[in-house]
Amino acid sequence: MLFSNLGLRPFITKWHSNLQVWEAQKPDDVSPKEYEVRWIDEPEARKELEILRGELNQYAQALAEIAGVEYSK
Repeated sequence: MLFSNLGLRPFITKWHSNLQVWEAQKPDDVSPKEYEVRWIDEPEARKELEILRGELNQYAQALAEIAGVEYSK
């Protein structure tokens, strides 16, 4: 629970709502994929997602050690 409050929740709260606002403005004649690529915040969101992924991997590795199982990315 602690990690979700410090890692996942702030990321999801920030980026999910920002992306929803952007997606709500999509013109009908533009594909969702094409429109997402136009999102000005996309590079920053992906950068933060990569940081979060690294933190999640560390968390998963620690849990694997506690459980006594092999960790595999």
